[in-house]
Amino acid sequence: MRALIVFLPILAVACAPEAAPSSRQSVTPPAASDAGNADADTRAAAPVADPNDGREENPSACYAACANTAFTCGDLAANVAFEQSGCSGTIGTSTLKLDCGKEMVCVDGTCVTATFSAFSFAYTPAGSAKVICMRD
Repeated sequence: MRALIVFLPILAVACAPEAAPSSRQSVTPPAASDAGNADADTRAAAPVADPNDGREENPSACYAACANTAFTCGDLAANVAFEQSGCSGTIGTSTLKLDCGKEMVCVDGTCVTATFSAFSFAYTPAGSAKVICMRD
């Protein structure tokens, strides 16, 4: 019974009504970040497109791409196998080499810089459109 008497005043305080604040203020919503341009906030929230789709000029990304043995490169098939400097094989009827140390792709001995990821690689041959090879 004694414990109940000790807790009654605490219970009364915990259940007492909250005193109303002496003054309340209205809060107005913040103004748009670009007044007069309704779609500015939408553009700011949109993710930035990655033109390389996650590929990068990085030897480790190149070696990760070489871990895959088969790729589809547009209308062509590419097959590669590991070697000391990266991997090599064929793309269509041409020879293909991914030189990871130099971060290049070589087709029939003509080499250009490239970007790599664990699932793809891309390069742009001189005078041609960009070639993107995706893991099969």
